[in-house]
Order: sequence, then structure tokens, then C-alpha cells
Amino acid sequence: MSTDKISLTLLIPLHNEEEVLEKQLELINNYLANLETLNDYEILAIENGSTDKTPDILKTVSARMPKLKYLSIKDRGLGIALREGLKNMSYEAAMFMSIDAGFGMEHVGACVKGFIKGNSLVLGSKNHPQSIYKAPMQRRIFSWVFNKLLRLFFGVKVTDSQGTFLIHKDLATKIMSNLKSDGTFFQTQLVIYSIRSNVLYEELPVVYDSSNHSSKIKTSDAITALKDMVVEFMRIHNIL
Repeated sequence: MSTDKISLTLLIPLHNEEEVLEKQLELINNYLANLETLNDYEILAIENGSTDKTPDILKTVSARMPKLKYLSIKDRGLGIALREGLKNMSYEAAMFMSIDAGFGMEHVGACVKGFIKGNSLVLGSKNHPQSIYKAPMQRRIFSWVFNKLLRLFFGVKVTDSQGTFLIHKDLATKIMSNLKSDGTFFQTQLVIYSIRSNVLYEELPVVYDSSNHSSKIKTSDAITALKDMVVEFMRIHNIL
């Protein structure tokens, strides 16, 4: 990119987040409002399948927070939320982040700088050599196996396809037809097809301690993601 600033759509999928939602939206909005590398921004919250007061809180907060927009989707699924978010982004770049800002708000600024350098895709990687990643051994082993298989099946040499991402709108539009997963594998599909498009990309280190954050991802979601990877490999190679 030839500019020192960009405009950003921040995508935040939500499911039953009433306890932290208002406080975190205030924190996120305040950070973005003071980020010098942004010309403009929007916070696009995608609420899907919540059964608590999340939709009501979004309505209330958006009335006094002009930068907050939201979508309400009946069906639950990370892929469903992210796909709708990418389709409705207003600006040149979109970034996915969880409502608890697990990697810290400063990570948003780092990703924006990576985008300004000319990368069409910027990834936050828990497995980056410089990352500080604290999680149960079972979770770390699964992450290691998953990303080894990703490299073996697709030749994608990233260390983590399940962290955050910041993507150029043109690239997201180009690969959208391949992003079919309704679950957590959506992120991996986005990485696979972005890299297969021969774009510039960069992985950034993160600081993450799972004991300080609650995850919506279940063991069954992880197993489904592995199955989806095998199906994706077979589809790409015309085995199905």
C-alpha cells in the first residue's frame, strides 16, 4: 500500500456475550478512535444465535456509538458470522477479533501496520517463534498437529491458521466462493485460498494466555475442523 493510513472494518462475532459486551465494545471503540494509522473505522458485530441479552445490548450501545454496526443472524457458527461480516464490510480491510480481545488491542495496530506495508493478508499466530502462548498441553498439541497437516495437505507454510486475520477487501471478494465452512474451519479456508492466490502475507507474534480467556470453541469443533480439512483436500484434488 502507498498510504500511511487505512480504513478498517473490525469484525466481531458474538454468541451470548452479555456479561462482557458493553465494556469490551467501549474499550475497542476507544482504542480504534485513537489509532493514528486509521483514516476511519467501523466495528461490525455479528450476533448469531444468542439466547441471552446480547441483541438488546447491541441495540442500546449502537444508539450512542455511531461506529458500531451489527448484524443479527439466526444460525450459530463462526464461519456463518465471518462470511456475513466480510460480505458487509464497508472499508478496504477487514480484521477478525474476538470480543475479549484475546491478543490485546495493540495487536490490531500491529496488523494494520502489516497491511500498510503491502500485505493483503496479516495473521496473528500463537505458534510464531516470538509468540508467548500459554495453553493446556492438549490444546497446544492439537494446534501443532493441525498446522502440520495444513502444510502437508495444502503446502501452506503458516504456523497458525486459527488466530486473527486482517484481509484486503479485494482478496476477500476474490476467494469468497471457496469459503464454504460454517464453523471454525472457515478461518483455515480463508488462509488456504488467500495464499493460493499468491498474495503477500505476514504472520505476527502474539501474547496469549488461555487461562485469562474463555473460549467458545469446543472439542467437537476441533474434531469437525480436522474432518473439514480432509474434505477440503479431497475437493481441491477432485477426489470427491
